[in-house]
Parts: sequence; C-alpha cells; structure tokens
Amino acid sequence: MRVIERQFSDLLRHPKEVTSALEDGDVLLRRRDEPDLRLTAADREADRSEAFTALARAFRTSPCTAPRCWVRHSRTRSRGSDSWRPQSGASSSTSSLG
Repeated sequence: MRVIERQFSDLLRHPKEVTSALEDGDVLLRRRDEPDLRLTAADREADRSEAFTALARAFRTSPCTAPRCWVRHSRTRSRGSDSWRPQSGASSSTSSLG
C-alpha cells in the first residue's frame, strides 16, 4: 500500500487535489507540533480490517498457538521461572498442559 505524504495545510488549501490522491493510496498529513493524520478510503479500511480479522482467526486456530501445543519441561526449568517451548513430540519426560 502506497502512502502519500502531504502537509496538512495542503488539505486546507487544495482539498480536491489531496483527496484525489486517495485513489493511489493513503494520505499521511504532516502537522507541525501535532501528531500526523492519516486519510484512507472507508472501503479500503474495511478491507484491511477484514484481512486482519481473518489473520487473527488463523493465528488463534493455529496448532502452534493453541495451549495444548505447549509443554512444560521440568529438566529445563530454571529457579524462579518456567521455561516453555513448543511441543516437538511426545516424550515420557514431558507433561502436557491444557
């Protein structure tokens, strides 16, 4: 996604020119002594939101992030903290959580 940088004053002076740049990507409006603003088309933001939601679902259901995928290894446990690592295979020295 292309981000076009413009001064905030450009939006005030030439609003049609700045908003027409939205066809090429988001517009980042630089402001002096204030946080920058980002203009984006509503449909583009909706598409972006749907993509992030789908990605979050994929991570949530991924076997690598499921709690049952993690195993506590008592031999690698250091004093005062637990060591965790992904389950690579069943072993008699590991116990499954979850």
